[in-house]
Amino acid sequence: MKLLTLPGEWVGKRLKAIRAHLINLPGRVVRRSRQLVIRLTAAHPSNWLIQALCRGVAKHSQSQAV
Repeated sequence: MKLLTLPGEWVGKRLKAIRAHLINLPGRVVRRSRQLVIRLTAAHPSNWLIQALCRGVAKHSQSQAV
């Protein structure tokens, strides 16, 4: 899953480092319309990582559905 969803420089990192990086993000988890939404500050430098992960998971899930 790491190879399919993470950007290139994050593929070789251990899950412990990835988890610590993601857990330390400032944000808020909000439940709306029966979904959990993670709200992050727009200026945080790690937003690109979250967006890349979401795109990778979405692309992988679409390829599995077909």
